This record gives sequence, C-alpha cells and structure tokens, in this order.
Amino acid sequence: MPRTKRTLAAKSPPRNDGLWRFACALYAKPGVANACLALQDEQGADVPLLLAALWHGAAGYGPLSAARAKRWKAAARTWRTQIVAPLRQARRALKAHEAADLYTAVKRAELAAEKLQLEALERDAAPHAMRSPQALRADARANARLVLQRGKDSAPLRKIFSALREVP
Repeated sequence: MPRTKRTLAAKSPPRNDGLWRFACALYAKPGVANACLALQDEQGADVPLLLAALWHGAAGYGPLSAARAKRWKAAARTWRTQIVAPLRQARRALKAHEAADLYTAVKRAELAAEKLQLEALERDAAPHAMRSPQALRADARANARLVLQRGKDSAPLRKIFSALREVP
C-alpha cells in the first residue's frame, strides 16, 4: 500500500469519544443548535471548534494555551475550507433542488466530517489538574472566547454558556 500524506482525519483513533458525546449532548439542549447556527451563519464561527474549546474547559482539560488555540484554529480552518464548506454548500444546493436522498447522504457526510474534526481536536487535548465545576465552566467560557476571538458575549453564545451547566 502506498504511503499517503497524513491529514487531520488520518491520524490515530481518538482516546475516547468524550468530546463527541459532549458536543452531541450540548447541541441537543434547547436553543443551542439555533445559537450555534447563528454564530456560524452570522459571525463565521466554526461550530466544531467552538464545541471542542468548550469541552476542553468543561471536561477538566483547563484553559487552552495560545499555542494550542492557534493550532486548533489553523487545523479547523483548513478542514472547514477543504472538506466541510464544500459539503455544506452542496447540501444547501440540494435542498433547494428537492433531491431528498442525495441531500440526506451529503448531510451525513458533512456530519461525519465534523465528527472527524472533533476527534482530531480531542487527540490534541492537554491534560490538566481537576478543578471545581465553577472553574471548569469558567475555563470553557474563556476557551470559547479565545477561539471565537470575542471579548463580549453575543446572545447565541450566552445561550450556549447557559446550556453548558446542564451537560455532564
């Protein structure tokens, strides 16, 4: 078998699926999906990157270092540009053409691509000493602001932060 260039998705499997479970649980909370989509569509946010940053703090991995945040943002930008955005564009076009079967297949592929992105970010998480639940939420909020490059919280981001309290 020929050697291939390693990409974001081609690295070793994740340690576990803690980030995926966290992301699905948070996204399922009332209002969070709409808040995430508002941040994505109105402010250009990378939702998997945001969810990974929240998880990194909330799961006890602590604050993201500037170097790790920069690395995550660069990897997310490449993955989004090369993989997720074209799938999203195709999915939206298919919805307009009422091609239900193909729309569903592309939607699944887009979700699978976002899961691969989360797995790659999870592999790069930095262990940190356990902290209080309040400190974990503070770390998660700080990480989200870092990857979104925002000092002030928008209404969608406040909605996500509120739902964060309910996710194990």
